[in-house]
Amino acid sequence: MKINAASQFYIILPLFFFNSLLAVSQNRDINYYVNRAQQNSPLISQNESLLRINLLQNQLIIAQNLKPHVYITGDLTLAPYFSNNGRFISLTPNPDGSAFGYDPALSNGGSYEALLNVDLPLITGGVSRALIIQNNIQNQILILSTKQTLHDIEKQVREQYINTFSVQQQINYLLRIIKLIDDRKKIADALVQKGLMQQTDYLLLDIEQNTRIIEDHQQEQSLTNAFTQLNNLCGIEDTTQYELEEPDFQQTPPVKTYNFAERFRFDSLSIVSQLNVLNTNNYPQLTLSGNLGLRTSDPTNISHNFGTGIGLHLNIPLYNGNQKNILLQQNRITFDTLSISHVAQLLNVRNTIKGLAKQIKTIRETISLYESQITKQELLLKILQDKLISGQVSTIDYVKSIEDYILTNQNLFNARVTLWQLINQYNYFNW
Repeated sequence: MKINAASQFYIILPLFFFNSLLAVSQNRDINYYVNRAQQNSPLISQNESLLRINLLQNQLIIAQNLKPHVYITGDLTLAPYFSNNGRFISLTPNPDGSAFGYDPALSNGGSYEALLNVDLPLITGGVSRALIIQNNIQNQILILSTKQTLHDIEKQVREQYINTFSVQQQINYLLRIIKLIDDRKKIADALVQKGLMQQTDYLLLDIEQNTRIIEDHQQEQSLTNAFTQLNNLCGIEDTTQYELEEPDFQQTPPVKTYNFAERFRFDSLSIVSQLNVLNTNNYPQLTLSGNLGLRTSDPTNISHNFGTGIGLHLNIPLYNGNQKNILLQQNRITFDTLSISHVAQLLNVRNTIKGLAKQIKTIRETISLYESQITKQELLLKILQDKLISGQVSTIDYVKSIEDYILTNQNLFNARVTLWQLINQYNYFNW
């Protein structure tokens, strides 16, 4: 039985297309995608902006509490009199005795002010320190949040990279199987022509090959979708399907302390800093004030009323509704809740790490068994190929052996994918 030109074209086309694609494309490894995802993450950019804002907040605290405040004020106050000397309303510093209005000794008909003022807060060092400490703690929490986001991105990208790589390798493997069957079909075709093999045996090989070609087309669609998801996750605008390098995941050694414990420590410090800031509301406040300019109630003598003044303003808080005690109770409840959450999270992480370590050990043993089985199956296929040529074994048995070999290879690759996924999860929690 001859292989017609159309059949040869559809067999060779996937191989030619895939090999040509790999020839012109570059390789990409997992670090490339992780780095691009972290660089393009809007969450990371947002955290960096917030950190810069918080760093400026320290300067604002110093400006508000330690540096002088200079400002200009202008005031014009008019005190009219009614029924003054027969007039319904008038402005005068000398109303008659029957007029209605403010006491002339107090108002003098109005006041006129135009001042340059300077206020300098004193004894505010404690307030500034408390606010700066609180802000610095928030900065540390933001830095930890950024580290966690980078860690989350790395895990997500690795997961999608594993998925994309597994689909790509499945296509590679299918193409090798298609080529293997095609080689066997050529031998079978020659035997059919010589009458040494039945045409049905050849058709069995042809059906098996077509099945793998259909499966390859389905996997090509899956690969396109996998690359799209990977690029979207990394913020990459690209439709090229690069040849991905095999992931090289190493299981990280056990850590002594976990990063989330550091976040718990700073959350606790944040609670304490809030209380310290509230305590500053009970501090006495002393302000040195000075002004320079015009202040008069007699516009006729305005040229002689330019001067200066200086003074101190003291504010000693006595009672604010027991706010400190209320906030102290709130903070205690918040701290207890944090402690309970921390203990529960620590237990979950430890149990998860132990469980993943056992699974990793088991899957490694499974991979070794599959590799041993594949070695034996490859030897069996070689023997069966010789017997198939000599007619000592049926095509059905040979095809069945190919299917078993394909299944074992598929199981081996799935086991490796599972191992990568388990290590990725283990490293995520063991951090």
